[in-house]
Amino acid sequence: MGHEEDELGVKTVMQWIQDIIPLMCCVFICHSASDVYRLQGKPAGGYYIEIEIGTPPQLFNVLLDTGSSNFAIASSYNPILSTYFDSSKSTSFTTSGQSIQVNYTQGHWEGIVGSDVINFAGGNLTAVRASISLIQESREFFENGSQWQGILGLAYQSITVYPDGYQPTLLLNSLAISGQVPNSFSMQLCGPRDISDNDDVATGGNFTLGDVDRTQYTGSLYSVLVVKERYYQLLITDIKVGNTSLGVECAELNKDKTILDSGTTNLRLPTKVYSKFIKMLKLKSNISNLGDAFWYGTDLACFNHSNDASSFYNQFPVIHLHILSTAQQEVVLYVSPVQYLRPVPPLTSTDKDCYKVAVASSSAGTVIGAVIMEGYFAYFDRENGSVLLAETTCSPRTPSVQPSTIVGYFPSSNTSSCMYIAKHNKVLPTYAIVLIVVVSLILVVLLSLLIVNLICKLKHRRRRRMQSDTNFYNLVDNSFDTEY
Repeated sequence: MGHEEDELGVKTVMQWIQDIIPLMCCVFICHSASDVYRLQGKPAGGYYIEIEIGTPPQLFNVLLDTGSSNFAIASSYNPILSTYFDSSKSTSFTTSGQSIQVNYTQGHWEGIVGSDVINFAGGNLTAVRASISLIQESREFFENGSQWQGILGLAYQSITVYPDGYQPTLLLNSLAISGQVPNSFSMQLCGPRDISDNDDVATGGNFTLGDVDRTQYTGSLYSVLVVKERYYQLLITDIKVGNTSLGVECAELNKDKTILDSGTTNLRLPTKVYSKFIKMLKLKSNISNLGDAFWYGTDLACFNHSNDASSFYNQFPVIHLHILSTAQQEVVLYVSPVQYLRPVPPLTSTDKDCYKVAVASSSAGTVIGAVIMEGYFAYFDRENGSVLLAETTCSPRTPSVQPSTIVGYFPSSNTSSCMYIAKHNKVLPTYAIVLIVVVSLILVVLLSLLIVNLICKLKHRRRRRMQSDTNFYNLVDNSFDTEY
């Protein structure tokens, strides 16, 4: 952990002071109203929740996504979906008549924008009106067997995608304005419970609106800073495999951003960081009979059911994610191999347990996805611009393997250099380019006229000079003639 034992006394006092701050926040947060909802899902298929839309209410499963902000639901027939929202059967639905299209890292959909009354099924809240997009066409967005028909983006309003001039009303904001719950929520993602029966592999967890539910975490709550309120954008100061740092400048770790995203399965790293990470992971693991395809996530490692899963996990190192808490402090997530080695159903034999490296390359920044979030409890304090993290009370997938932990707070230095600043190549708008072309043409014409005029003047002067010289010589000739 990089801290000497002779600092233990001071560190213990400082840690107590820092630990008490989130707990004091919890005293104020936890008295508020809250509702806890069960999460369901499939491995790598996301976590969904039941939501009621319209009057009378129509029931749907929607994916919870902290990496986007739009709320959208299927509104037309799709062969891989069991149901869809029929707006004609809702007396409370209104449409703006405006078209919308949204692209994700994977997938795309198009539709129209409207609003309706929406509520979380099975809770104690009253329905509120919020913006909703009706998905009419999609490409690689819905996943076969995922069992959800829509998506609820939980990030900030600044990244919503809506037509020009449309003012969206986000569901979380509407609930907060109604006074029913604070503008905050928590997620406890518990991951897959069983991989022995590949037809019934399921994920579970809890989604809580409003309060911190103390039954969902153990130990202390640690605050990490949301550096930009668009996504839940965090700042990583270092990544270690085992106790060895990747040795990459921290700006590269956050290129072009680092986000906490429940809608992404894997831990995704920028290309340069990913390459060093995989090399270090291979070096630090005590296993040598796995090919490159396994390490780079394109092949599985499979073993007989009789083999103890812990003997497999224990051959891999713990990953250290150092995350900024304040300008001078950080917390460290010690990520167990249980998190980043994802259990998956075997492709052929049913008497095998199979695993896949859940770390991938990214061209859009670092993404702390569901496989990492499954090791922790996360409270998204939207009102105060922070995320509180703690160790989860989810049942351990493999009890004999050390679970993921979190420790803080530690001094952090030179964090100002960790924010990635892109070097933008400024692209001029079309009208500016047209204007520049027109002005350039005018200048060319004027310059041409000026040159022509100058040439004409020079020729005229030359003719006058030549005429003057002729007159002079004629005068001289006449003078000589007179003298003779």
